[in-house]
Amino acid sequence: MEVLSRRHYTTIIKSFLLALLAAVFWCASTALAADVVLSPASGSYSQNQTFTVTVQAVPNGDSINAVEAEMTFDQSKLSVV
Repeated sequence: MEVLSRRHYTTIIKSFLLALLAAVFWCASTALAADVVLSPASGSYSQNQTFTVTVQAVPNGDSINAVEAEMTFDQSKLSVV
């Protein structure tokens, strides 16, 4: 009898984890995201020339309370001042 209840318990746990995983993927697919815009988007600059780039979050009509972005660049050609 103990083996049956252990199997039953294992089945319940597996079903719960599967439902939880499905809920996480469903919530992630419905998440709305803002756009991160760089201005100017491109340009030509001389060596050792300082220039400014504006980083802006465009919420696309939705409320946002935080923005996370990762920027990568060739450090041999560009440095952050």
